[in-house]
Amino acid sequence: MYAAVTLKSRQRRMKDFYNLEGSKYVLIGRTTPWTNELIPPIPSGNEEQLDELIGGKLIQNQWYVKMLTNPTQAEKDAGVYYKGHYYYRTTDPTEAVSNGCDAVMVYVGLDRDELPLETFRQVGLQVQVQHSAETVTASQFDAITEKGQLEVIENRKPQTREEDQMEDIYILVQM
Repeated sequence: MYAAVTLKSRQRRMKDFYNLEGSKYVLIGRTTPWTNELIPPIPSGNEEQLDELIGGKLIQNQWYVKMLTNPTQAEKDAGVYYKGHYYYRTTDPTEAVSNGCDAVMVYVGLDRDELPLETFRQVGLQVQVQHSAETVTASQFDAITEKGQLEVIENRKPQTREEDQMEDIYILVQM
């Protein structure tokens, strides 16, 4: 016998996640090289924090999203491109439900002067943080009493931050 989680159930969890109490931060970390830099290890899912935290930034945008199949040019222009796919996006919960959204995407842009210019290999999404500063260094984050929880962790190939560039970081949270 097979069971499936219904769209309405995923949408309820999507809205719950979107409206979590506290702040959401995208964190970067891990300055030490992986054993194989071309193939980072897959996280176990039991991690509670990033390795060698560099710092984090309060999310700048979050959207209800759904992946588009065969998008029109207008849908591409209005959507967001993430890992080879275009996503429809909205901030309106009623519109999200009526259009079949079942995930949340968050975004931050890291400018050169916001966090130390370190090579990083991990990205995480920390939710329900009881803090509201736009950026936090590792020591500032450690000083936060209510850090919430690590919701998402991704191990990546090395990403070197340079003075003349900005990093756009998107995280997709599927329900």
